[in-house]
Amino acid sequence: MSDRLSVPGELATAFRQFRQDFDQVTAQWIARGEESEASVAIAREGLRRYLADQADPDGRFDRLRDVFACWREIAGRVCGDGVAVPPVMSADAETRAADRDWNGRNG
Repeated sequence: MSDRLSVPGELATAFRQFRQDFDQVTAQWIARGEESEASVAIAREGLRRYLADQADPDGRFDRLRDVFACWREIAGRVCGDGVAVPPVMSADAETRAADRDWNGRNG
């Protein structure tokens, strides 16, 4: 997505998961010859504009949440095993895990 998308804090984890799901699903489609790099780039830009649209600020949270959930479900179907990419952790959990890993390697 070309410009940074402003996402409410409550949806930050779902947004990170959405980005992973979108990348994994579109990579599968490209590998199967169902899409091309160009068509995915066009879709990505259109989706970015849709998610950034401020025309309905009261409904935007729901729109974002629904799109993120939809891509989670698509990823499960397209990539198999019910989950394309393991769900992401919260930023705090990721930080704690990275700190534990670093401390384990550096005593």
